[in-house]
Amino acid sequence: MARTNGSCLCGEIRWEVEGRPRFAANCHCTMCRKQHGAAFATYGAVARTKLRITGEPKRFRSSPDAVRSFCGTCGSSLFFEYDADPKTTWISLGTADCDPNCRPEANVYVASKAPWVELTDGLPQYAEHAPR
Repeated sequence: MARTNGSCLCGEIRWEVEGRPRFAANCHCTMCRKQHGAAFATYGAVARTKLRITGEPKRFRSSPDAVRSFCGTCGSSLFFEYDADPKTTWISLGTADCDPNCRPEANVYVASKAPWVELTDGLPQYAEHAPR
């Protein structure tokens, strides 16, 4: 079975997933933009049971229903988890060591995207999250 792996910038936290993310999206919400310091964040959804993490990421409850994880040494954004979906972890695909063979399939939370961003990639756009 294929594996996808990655790490934070300093290498203190490593992750590995059996298989590949089942869905990937560019998130334009204000919290993702602020956490990543970029116009958007690209995340891939994986089953928590398929994710192995080496090291201890710091966790931050960014809203009443979500937790974000990052490296406490270098600050790399690593994971995002919704309380309402305890079986899924969203991995920051920018931390992958190799091509995760997973392209974004949608732009989500475009209602709060940076006003200077023009979406011309042809992907579906959702004001909030993608339909499930």
